[in-house]
Amino acid sequence: TLDKKDIHWYIRSLEEAIIKSLARLGVRGECKKGYTGVWIGEEKIASIGIGVKRWVTYHGLALNVTTDLSYFSLINSCGLQEKKVTSLTEVLSSKVKMDRVKTLFVNSFCEVFKRTPKLMTDFEKQ
Repeated sequence: TLDKKDIHWYIRSLEEAIIKSLARLGVRGECKKGYTGVWIGEEKIASIGIGVKRWVTYHGLALNVTTDLSYFSLINSCGLQEKKVTSLTEVLSSKVKMDRVKTLFVNSFCEVFKRTPKLMTDFEKQ
């Protein structure tokens, strides 16, 4: 449940939601022991970085969908300079619609965290 005050559980659950989203696209993602995030083989496709203050989380995750991977050559992503990154576009050899991935992730997130999505009205967003 979300009442659980366990950061490691929360991170592992985010990884599970990403893996379920990838599976719905026919892609096998996995966790690697000793690392945070989701991998496809030896390449990282999703990173997670959260902050917590009074048990409220901020920041989140990054799933490389149509990401220009050339920028990763300029940084030491997650301190893993020797590891490669990938994207759904690379893995599937075709561009994936971001709206489709968002919907798949929301559904996977709700499944893992046992929640029902609710569409916010413009009034609620203010």
